Amino acid sequence: MDIYEFSEKLRLALDERGVSADDTEKYITRLKKYITPEDVTNATDEEIAESADICVKLLTKNKYQSEIKDNSMKTAETPVITDAQTTASYNISEIKQASASTVEFKKIPVIEESGYEQEQIYEPVPDSGMYEDAPASPRNKLMLVLITFLTSPLWIIAAILFFAPFAALLAIEAAVTAVFIVLLAGGSAVGAAASLTGIIYGVIVSFTTPAIGIYEIGFGVIMIGITMIFGILSYNGAVRLMPWVFKKTGILFRFTWSKIKPLILAYKRRCESL
Repeated sequence: MDIYEFSEKLRLALDERGVSADDTEKYITRLKKYITPEDVTNATDEEIAESADICVKLLTKNKYQSEIKDNSMKTAETPVITDAQTTASYNISEIKQASASTVEFKKIPVIEESGYEQEQIYEPVPDSGMYEDAPASPRNKLMLVLITFLTSPLWIIAAILFFAPFAALLAIEAAVTAVFIVLLAGGSAVGAAASLTGIIYGVIVSFTTPAIGIYEIGFGVIMIGITMIFGILSYNGAVRLMPWVFKKTGILFRFTWSKIKPLILAYKRRCESL
C-alpha cells in the first residue's frame, strides 16, 4: 500500500464518520508530513480506522477550545462524563484547567433511550501533540539555534554532500547544452561553406570537364543534406532534450528533498523539546 492508497482509504473512513471534505483534506495534508511510504506499506484497515478516530477527536477538541476562547461555554450546569460503567463530574473551571495541560477533552452528545440529543458532555482523549505544531517558546528557539551552531560543521558537510551532486549535474547539463549550440552554429557554417563551394566549383568546372563538374555539384548537394540532418539533431538536442533533462533533474531534487525535509523537521522538534 502506498501513501496515495492509504490517503484514499482514510478519506473514505473520515467520510463515513461525518467529517467535512475541508477538514478531511486538512488532516490528510498534515498527516502526510509525519508519515513515510514505509509507515503505510503494511497498514491495516484497523490502523486506518484508528487514524480516522484520532482525526475526529482532534477536530472535536479544536472546536471545543474555540468555544472556550469565545466564552460561549459559560453555563451554570456541570458537564458530566457519562459511561456505561462510570460517571464522573467536572465543573467548567476544572475542564479549562485540564485542557490547558496534558489532558484534552472532546465533546460528544448524550443520547437518551428516546434517541434525542439532550446535552453535551466531555471526555478525555489521548494526547495528539504529534499531529499539531505547538508554538516554540523563546527558550526552545534558543536551544535550536545553539545546537545548530555547535553542530554547524556537520551541517556544512551534510549540505555539501547533498547539494554537490545536483550542482555537478546542472553544470554538466549546462555544458552539454552549450556544446549542442556550438555544434549547431559551427556545423551549419562548415556544412554551408562546403556545400556552396562544391556547387559553385562544380558549375564552373562543368563548362570544361562536365564529369568532374557533375561530381562536385552532387557532392555539394550531399553536404547540404548532411548539414540539415546535423543541424536538426543539434537543435533538438539543445531545445528539446536538455530542457527535458533539466526538468527530470528538478523532479529528482524535489523527491530527494522530500525525504530529507521530515528529518530536518524532526531535528527541529527534538531540539525545541530539550
